[in-house]
Amino acid sequence: MKKKDLKSSIQVLTEMFLFEMLDNKSCQSLCLKVLSEYWKENLKEGSVIPEFDDVTEWRNVAGVFYCVGKLASLPSIKLIGESLLGLIELKHGIRTVYQEPWGPLSWEADYLERALDDLESQEQVVSEESLDILLHCAADSDVSSHAERVVKDLKEANLTSTDVNLKIEGSWKSWFKDIAEHEVEDMKEFQQTMQDWDNQRRVLNDIEKDILKEYALERDRVFKEAELDDKAHLLAVERLGYWDLAKSEESNKSEEIFYLRKDYVEGAMNDLDILERYRVVVGQGKKPIILVS
Repeated sequence: MKKKDLKSSIQVLTEMFLFEMLDNKSCQSLCLKVLSEYWKENLKEGSVIPEFDDVTEWRNVAGVFYCVGKLASLPSIKLIGESLLGLIELKHGIRTVYQEPWGPLSWEADYLERALDDLESQEQVVSEESLDILLHCAADSDVSSHAERVVKDLKEANLTSTDVNLKIEGSWKSWFKDIAEHEVEDMKEFQQTMQDWDNQRRVLNDIEKDILKEYALERDRVFKEAELDDKAHLLAVERLGYWDLAKSEESNKSEEIFYLRKDYVEGAMNDLDILERYRVVVGQGKKPIILVS
């Protein structure tokens, strides 16, 4: 952005979108600025939306609009993204929305229908710019008349506005002026996340050490008992002369617990043992745990 390289900025934006890294306000502010510049540069005079030569780029731009609008509670921005995704679905099919490459978007069909459903329960004011984009995207679809009716109802309810702060260009400006505060807030969250990860790592390391110690104690106990049992068995065989009952090397190989086998490699562990112990230590129910190494 500082180098005025819009193409590279869009590429970074796409990576953030694909890796689902749009959930903090600093990123959202920067995304809105890049989207505004992209829209301004590619929108031709008299057009409602830019002409997209590459459908993947179109999907990515639409996806960023939708995700940022949803995460930042900006209904006009969300509506623009949802409308663009609906038009992609209409022209190229739902698979193009969530594949080629995969993106963090729902693969449920009917994006335009969902956009209209959201608008019908809408209580916040939305920009007329976003409604124009919706009507344009829905023009050749089965929901065009429904879209016109919904927009009419919103206008009658005074839930539409030409306020520049609700438009694409105005949204980034109103957010960007507070980016310094957003950065401080986001940095605190990052630091807390790092601290949580470090605490989790320490707990997991302690659990691993405890389990390996338990393995070692159990192996020592079992092997000593087995040695005494073998000696007693051999003594009985020698005294009674029942040599056919003597234990062979193969007879000692059984379906033992993995860490009680003679060929056990020290340090080998069962990940499920670690997870179960972790749940107990932190008082967590049996829900999926995502561990970050």
